[in-house]
Amino acid sequence: MASSSNASQYTVHRCRFVDYTPASITAIAVPPTPLPRIHGKNAQKASPAHASGQPKHGPLAVGRGNGNIELYEWSGTAGADISAQGWVLHKMLYAPTPSKIDTLAFVLSDAHSLRSGQTPLLSDLRLFSAGGGSELLEWDLERGTILRSISSQGGSIWSFAPNPSSTMLALGCEDGGVRLLNVADGALEHVRRLDRVKTRLLSIAWGPPKLPSASPKNSNKRQTDSDSDDDDDDEEEWTDSFVVAGCSDSSLRKWDCATGRVLDRMMVDRNKGERTLVWAVGVLGDGTVVSGDSLGYVKFWDAKTSTQMQSYQLHGADVLALTIGPEGRSVYTAGVDQKINQFSRVQVGSGNTTIERWIHSSDRRYHVHDVRALATWPAYTPLPSSVKQNAPSGRVLAPILISGGLDTTLAMAACALPADKNVQLINPLRTRSSLFDDSTHRWQSYPIHGLVRLAKEARLLMLVRPRGVSLWRLSPVARPSEDQTDMGIRALMDEDEENAQKGGWKKALEMELSVLTNLCAGAISDNGKWLCVADMYETKLFRLEHRGETIKPVRVKTFTAVLLPHVASTSDSEVSTGATAITFSPDSNKLIIATSVSSYVLIVDLGSADDDLDNIRVLRRFDQHRMRDVVLTQNARTTPADSAMDVDEPEPQPPSQENVNVEMQDDDSADNAATVTRISHAVVSPDGQWLATGDVRRRVHVYNLDSIQHHAALPTFETPLSTLVFDPSRPHTLIVVLLNNSFKVFDVETRQFPLWARAVCDAIPRFILEKRDPVQGAAFCPQAAPGAERPGMLLWSREWMCYVELDGAVPAPQPLHAKKRRRSMVHASKPQAEEEDEDAPRVNGNGAAAHESGDESDGERTRRTNFVFLDDKYRSMLFLGFLGDGDMVAVERPFADVLATLPPAYYKQRYGAS
Repeated sequence: MASSSNASQYTVHRCRFVDYTPASITAIAVPPTPLPRIHGKNAQKASPAHASGQPKHGPLAVGRGNGNIELYEWSGTAGADISAQGWVLHKMLYAPTPSKIDTLAFVLSDAHSLRSGQTPLLSDLRLFSAGGGSELLEWDLERGTILRSISSQGGSIWSFAPNPSSTMLALGCEDGGVRLLNVADGALEHVRRLDRVKTRLLSIAWGPPKLPSASPKNSNKRQTDSDSDDDDDDEEEWTDSFVVAGCSDSSLRKWDCATGRVLDRMMVDRNKGERTLVWAVGVLGDGTVVSGDSLGYVKFWDAKTSTQMQSYQLHGADVLALTIGPEGRSVYTAGVDQKINQFSRVQVGSGNTTIERWIHSSDRRYHVHDVRALATWPAYTPLPSSVKQNAPSGRVLAPILISGGLDTTLAMAACALPADKNVQLINPLRTRSSLFDDSTHRWQSYPIHGLVRLAKEARLLMLVRPRGVSLWRLSPVARPSEDQTDMGIRALMDEDEENAQKGGWKKALEMELSVLTNLCAGAISDNGKWLCVADMYETKLFRLEHRGETIKPVRVKTFTAVLLPHVASTSDSEVSTGATAITFSPDSNKLIIATSVSSYVLIVDLGSADDDLDNIRVLRRFDQHRMRDVVLTQNARTTPADSAMDVDEPEPQPPSQENVNVEMQDDDSADNAATVTRISHAVVSPDGQWLATGDVRRRVHVYNLDSIQHHAALPTFETPLSTLVFDPSRPHTLIVVLLNNSFKVFDVETRQFPLWARAVCDAIPRFILEKRDPVQGAAFCPQAAPGAERPGMLLWSREWMCYVELDGAVPAPQPLHAKKRRRSMVHASKPQAEEEDEDAPRVNGNGAAAHESGDESDGERTRRTNFVFLDDKYRSMLFLGFLGDGDMVAVERPFADVLATLPPAYYKQRYGAS
């Protein structure tokens, strides 16, 4: 790749040989909403979770076929209705190997502490999962490990579901029995078993809760204790009505929760000689049961008589997933034929003879393979019809349909009904329409953080798989000739694509590892001599011996013993040498490990281990990420607080080290004062002096590797971290990139956000901030562009790249005298002296102008000289970086290549179709 004739030249290694295959999506869970209180001064009417004044968005959990669970959080600021990026990855829960996720569900930790309709936070929730075995797992959402497990006592768990009040779990087991587990007040214990039937229970759901009966005894007691609302709340609670399960013998069964007896048996259609499998079941607030089966039928069953009311065969194959809209007026089904059907409840008739019926109102196709999981946000709570619900009014958020399956992508789309046109709908996803009929979906791709690493000097590319590591060696390629320097950046991208087909790489190592969980992190040293990988419980270090074109890994067997004394068990943690972030220093003499369970940062010395592996030692352990939140004071001290200072509101003061200087205690915190979090990022400055680490609580700490001391703590950011990177031309300058596509610049030497950088950070154009695909990484170009003092930064995501100048010389707004004006663009496709259309802020791969909203000020257009949208030609990117000689490495994994690794999708030839 080369820029204009006077610009620096780069050779691009466009790597599509990295054969990473993400796991399929098998389960999706959204938080439940609390039930309304029944009586007393605190009694409430049920209100929509998306009504005005309620908390906006909650977490989202996605289960994968390899056993990993992804926790997402909303990327918008606190109280924001919409966000361009929507839900972004918060953390990963790594599963034991081998395992998978079949069912996933959130449960409220304390439903009484939340208001009716309030969206709970992650700290208010408990997460349970099952993967086809006989164990039900509860996850520690803070540490990311399994908190505890319990046996079903009935064989494999085919399905489970929490009741509406989040106090019980119902397990559908292999032996045909429904086990009820108590999960109230942090418990997890068996309570009872309902009557067993001779079939597997493939799906399960709870009926609507019942209001407590008003007995004379309770009435008298309420009169005497009417002044005590707490006593009333203890007296009367919601009670469960029934449990319904879809079975493998062409039927559904309904159990009474009070007696444990089977109330009804509902038979579905079946083919001769075959059994129909009822894969999905749901219950509405009036007791109506909805089912989906292996013949493609969606059936509605009467609440009182358990007879079939309506039946639709709109799917060409198995119905695998079913979910109910937040208001209970819509049902969504999906399955093997990739189609998502919407059913709506309508009034039929006129006058006093109207009845309610379910009709097929619409269908959409968001996936190219089997759809395995469906969910709606907010979650539906089946309240009985006797409970009055507040009708939404004013500005309300449109509900969101979330789906996933074998094609590995998460699809999100607004799913409001046409009847909701009477209110002012706000589309949180900023897509075209809020109605399901006209909505456009957006894809959330699989996580790629830390998948690919690069050894700059050794020219090795590393891929971290769930249970192994792959290494490729990149061959040197010819430099651009003199007559190519005038081709421009995009012309050379086309030529590099042709060269990429000719080779230029070779597989150097394929290594399968014995691990307890899927791998969490991995890194390779720049000189190619060291490789380190880790799961949640063990970190493995290898010395790489290069023998010609091949590489032989030699494991350092004493490495675990070296780490153990520094992660010793305390009262609140277990012994684990695993890690969630790993990196090497540029000179390959130091290894930085962020431990998984204990949240320590370990500095390991490798400099004297070239000849003797026994010389590896830990230089120091830091525990700043275990500290509770702190505030930064004027006297350079840290003070515990409930929340840290927001970085988006810096004091407009001149540079002064006294104002932002931070010193934190280096000694270990007491166990009772420590907190545990997930350290997600670790990066070392190019000169090897500074180390920056970031965690999922959006905190960043900086360490001095020369003195091996903690140096500074940055204020807590309002948006989740995307990546950390140091400027090679100014190694003391740290850039913190956030998942809302913005970034902050921090000077680690002066411990402050420099004034020159604030101008650049405030000038980020709207077309970058509103990109739906969040930034995944950042890399600095090895050479400065013409007219620039220092090399610029490349921000990259899965689908786009942007070049950013960090000189700080943001020009003042100038009037536009005509539609065309002279503009200096770094790495533009035309010579610098040519004129370009100012109204075209970016150019796509074939030279055509790309459309963008033009309702922006002249000043904003002028500021764009610091931000150049390079190209959207690179797609499905896994990594972007630079080798030691300045070559650019762009790793892509085209979606078509991922689909080629999957089994054939369902396809049915239609008459007359070509």
